[in-house]
Amino acid sequence: MKSIARLLTVCAPSFLALALPGCGGDHNGDNNFFGVFGFGGAEIRFLNGSPDTGAVDVAVGDPNRIVFSNVVYGSITAYVQYSDRSSPDVYVYQHNSQTLIGGHVQNDGNLATANVTLGVSTRDTIVLVGYNATASVAAIKFQEHIFGTDRSFGAVQFHQAATALGTASIDAGYYPAASPAARTSLGTVVYGQPPLVTEPLPNPPTGTGIGFYVRGGQATITPSQVDATDSTNVMPIAGAAQFNDQNLSVYLIDSAAAPSYRLLAVFDPDN
Repeated sequence: MKSIARLLTVCAPSFLALALPGCGGDHNGDNNFFGVFGFGGAEIRFLNGSPDTGAVDVAVGDPNRIVFSNVVYGSITAYVQYSDRSSPDVYVYQHNSQTLIGGHVQNDGNLATANVTLGVSTRDTIVLVGYNATASVAAIKFQEHIFGTDRSFGAVQFHQAATALGTASIDAGYYPAASPAARTSLGTVVYGQPPLVTEPLPNPPTGTGIGFYVRGGQATITPSQVDATDSTNVMPIAGAAQFNDQNLSVYLIDSAAAPSYRLLAVFDPDN
């Protein structure tokens, strides 16, 4: 489910706002938060949740500094370290084009080029939302929870980034993988609001197999759909990445097919 970003390969002093892999920044996939952010910077990643916009390239801070390239719908990039504490512009282009999606308008709610306020020592996910056909494409930001889950348990955070559902409160929770109808609600999520976090999840069902749902089970996702090595849907388990399948970040995003929304998820590291 992860799309590994093609990052800038030019290492020059003018680019020090971004700590890039191979350019002095330690980005080995484990994203150790406290080790990386002693200087008070942030990490950012990008999720393309707009079904009809197509692949995009994303620049941060400078319109010519492409940080995330060819991000297709339904994919999320790896984190990139950002040490500038200002509010950088985020420019979203059609892939291999200088055509801005939504135009370059700062501090406006309905645009794909957003002036994003990054926190100090935070992780932030920028999500492209909405539909190109209805001129509703926008960029929103979630400040992510920094997990510290006990190694024997799992954890989850839900994000609401589906414009088709409006501003209603959306029920979210989990179920035992063997009994999908036995749902347990964890609370509600609202479009663009901070994620709903549960850390840790109870064991069982994490140790025997677990699934996650929204809207009373109308959309579901399981660990095996995120990482095929987790065929039993157990959390935590040694995953295909350099960290365990322990902390799941779930995003509710727009869809071109009925019912106009779907779930996308990625495993995030402990810190």
